Amino acid sequence: MTLTRALIARRLPPRRSPARPPPTLPETLLRAGLRGALCGRAAGEPLRVFTYGSLMWQREVAPGAEAAPARLRGFARRWCLRDIHNRGVPEAPGLTLGLEAAPDACSEGMLLTLPDEAALWPVWQHEMPPGFYRAAWVTVVPLPQGRPVRALTFLADAAHPLHAGALPEAAQARILARAVGPQGPDADYLLSAQETLRAAGLEDALLDRLCGCVGRLLADAPA
Repeated sequence: MTLTRALIARRLPPRRSPARPPPTLPETLLRAGLRGALCGRAAGEPLRVFTYGSLMWQREVAPGAEAAPARLRGFARRWCLRDIHNRGVPEAPGLTLGLEAAPDACSEGMLLTLPDEAALWPVWQHEMPPGFYRAAWVTVVPLPQGRPVRALTFLADAAHPLHAGALPEAAQARILARAVGPQGPDADYLLSAQETLRAAGLEDALLDRLCGCVGRLLADAPA
């Protein structure tokens, strides 16, 4: 069964609010982390961010940024973080994407070139409040094959309490098919990731498989 927004809307509520707001990092820690990350930027180096999840399509977070398809080797895109802030709630967590080191893997996404350092703060506010990412400088290749460049990206912190570990795909699909948070259903997040990659001429076999599984689960669910 094809996963569509019409199917998602028939089977899931548009959003769900938590019984109690989940904790987030205070602004003082967020700004300190941002300053620390910028210390790794070389003088005069363009400020780039490799995006692989919602930042690929929520472009209003980084207005004025130039975007290009890109590939990152040595890391895998995985549904490895429990989402209790956006596409799930503490009493019914969803899943969100993280990057994890995997020597034989590669991940494709969008490379954003920001106009200045000030433009990184909204991106940082978008990604870092839950506390389960750590920023790292990586080498990515713009597509079609270009010259490797450095970029910031957000890696999953395996030591964080919200790290989900290596869940079987069937378990991932069940969570994605039922989780809903303040920003909407997790299934919509999954579909947006697949659509954005395809529109850029990119692909992710895991996202494709999960879209099929989640579509079947929702089609078989009670109305």
